[in-house]
Amino acid sequence: MVTKHRCPCCRHEFSDPEPPAGLTPVQARALLAIERLIAELGFAPSYAEIGAAAGMTSRSSVNRVVCALHERGFINFHPGRARSISIVQQRTAA
Repeated sequence: MVTKHRCPCCRHEFSDPEPPAGLTPVQARALLAIERLIAELGFAPSYAEIGAAAGMTSRSSVNRVVCALHERGFINFHPGRARSISIVQQRTAA
């Protein structure tokens, strides 16, 4: 199942690839947002940037999803340290 989204700034429609095994759709959107933001910015995004890119409005929701991604081994981060997220498992393009 491919999920379609609209970019909030230009309303361009795009599709997310299939989520990696073991992730919920929200976790998959957050992981994709983190990957895209790191590639675009050149450094780790803030929770506010992740939330905006993944469609989450609460920083606590972003924190919960980031912790879940860390527990599943997709990302690393240092609690209490700003912009410390790094990708552990790069997804391969199909």
